Amino acid sequence: MNPKTLAMAQGGLHQEPVRLALVTAAKAGPVSPARRRLPWMLVSGLALTLTLMVTFGLVSHPGLLVAATGAGVFTLISWLRQAAIVRSDSAGVSPAHLTADRSGLLLVTKDAQAERVFSLLPKFGFSLFATADRSRLVVALTNGASSLCVGADVGPADRKRLSWLMSHAVTACREDLAMAMQSTRGPVMLVDTTSLLRLIDLMTQVDATSFGRVMLTDNLGREVVLERDRLLTSRCTIRLDQPLEWRGLVFREGSGAMGVEYQGTWVRQGKSEMVLVSLMAGDVRQSIHEIETRTGGWPDAMLRQDAVLANGSPAAPPPVEQRVAVDRLFMLPLRRAIDAAHVEKRDSIPGDASLGG
Repeated sequence: MNPKTLAMAQGGLHQEPVRLALVTAAKAGPVSPARRRLPWMLVSGLALTLTLMVTFGLVSHPGLLVAATGAGVFTLISWLRQAAIVRSDSAGVSPAHLTADRSGLLLVTKDAQAERVFSLLPKFGFSLFATADRSRLVVALTNGASSLCVGADVGPADRKRLSWLMSHAVTACREDLAMAMQSTRGPVMLVDTTSLLRLIDLMTQVDATSFGRVMLTDNLGREVVLERDRLLTSRCTIRLDQPLEWRGLVFREGSGAMGVEYQGTWVRQGKSEMVLVSLMAGDVRQSIHEIETRTGGWPDAMLRQDAVLANGSPAAPPPVEQRVAVDRLFMLPLRRAIDAAHVEKRDSIPGDASLGG
């Protein structure tokens, strides 16, 4: 993949720092045509009624007509101001925003307080995720100490210019992406598509090799790093430019209501062997199946690949000494990288009955 091509996805590079306005969900729907006509009808009806009352002597002083009409106009103006507020809320512009530069990202709240939410120093990586229907694109930033997910909703008008990025995005369930985008500081990290592209441009300017790199830590705080040619963990280092074996698996620990389901990726290369383990994520295969049913076929090749990679065979819990814990959102990107290497897949794992081989 050409990093410069990625940076040029919008048609040009952007200067820094970059301001990214956060978008919120609409608080109210747009005002309907019937509702817009209602105040005019009320005021007109009131004026007509009072005019008739004056004409037929039912109102003794014409000044009452002026006062009543003025009250109606005041009511109309107040309603229009309220409607404008509703439309402003529906536009979904949050008072908070992100500011990104070569050092990282700041969250600026409505009271102008800035807090660093992600650092690009000394090193970082980013991955792309998308929902199965390709209506949301998310940039997942990692640096080993923290992660940050910033997304955008993709409408029909944006599909064409984002098609190249979508073709390299890993499929994830909408619920998992929504959870990942929810900031611990409060705001949801949702921006418009232009802002998201500007963020991607900046990331590739800062580090042209950052796309595809994943920098995590396991449950003991030890590094789990995916580079283009290797996967480094505390258990072992797997070279992605040399032959290896891998298999997806699912297992359960505990019994009854206390039982917990896990997903795992068993990898072996020579004498090195480990199992990447995480909690079960949302079922990507179900989301992809729904899209297949709706469209009558596979929308793109990457969906087909992700549906295959998300599969896991039931297995016994792997030995604790082989486990490497990872964030469940990144299990599928790690499998993609492993699968793209010089791979010999196995339906069973030879020589290790504890893994169900």
